[in-house]
Amino acid sequence: MISPTLPPTSYDVRDSGPDAWSQASEFTERTLKDGTQFVRRNPGGTLIGALIAGALIALLISRREPTARERFVEGPLDDLRDLVARLRNDLGEKAGKQYHGSLSGIERALNKVRRSLS
Repeated sequence: MISPTLPPTSYDVRDSGPDAWSQASEFTERTLKDGTQFVRRNPGGTLIGALIAGALIALLISRREPTARERFVEGPLDDLRDLVARLRNDLGEKAGKQYHGSLSGIERALNKVRRSLS
């Protein structure tokens, strides 16, 4: 029971409680009745809509776990392939730089020999 020392607005809330409950109850009953009538008038569309909604929910919440093969074989092999590819690219770049550096060294040596012979 609400204390008589509460402000007058609390009495308004207390008095409106039963009205709000009956309004919510009536609204719920009306909505349920309207929904039932809609389903009876459109059973095919309702069924298709429910199937689509269920499929969408299943897609949203499903998370496939990787298999043991994917987790312990294919995953590490993919990582190893990536590592080898990166190493190959790095070695290729370094070898290319060394090759060009050695060519320029040979050219400088040949130029010195030509100058000394002339």
